[in-house]
Amino acid sequence: ILGSLFKPERFGKIIELPCLHPDDHTLLRRIGLSESQVLRTWKKSFELSNDFFIWGIHPYICAENNERIEMFKTFLEYVIKKKGVFLTMSEIACSLF
Repeated sequence: ILGSLFKPERFGKIIELPCLHPDDHTLLRRIGLSESQVLRTWKKSFELSNDFFIWGIHPYICAENNERIEMFKTFLEYVIKKKGVFLTMSEIACSLF
């Protein structure tokens, strides 16, 4: 999935915006990665994205303990440092169609 082309599609009034990497629940709970491994995965996925990076997180997962809060905070700081811009899904969809 990492480095895949971001290719949104429109189906009538429905716009599909693909998330090109597993969400935090999948990485932490289903696959069993550590917080540092998830952070590396998020950074790599962000680096490989060309236009849009859709980040799937769940507050109840990221706020579960201090390590996860720090992982979340570190990634936000990384995106800001790299001049990333945060948009809502609606803003992304409107900019594409």
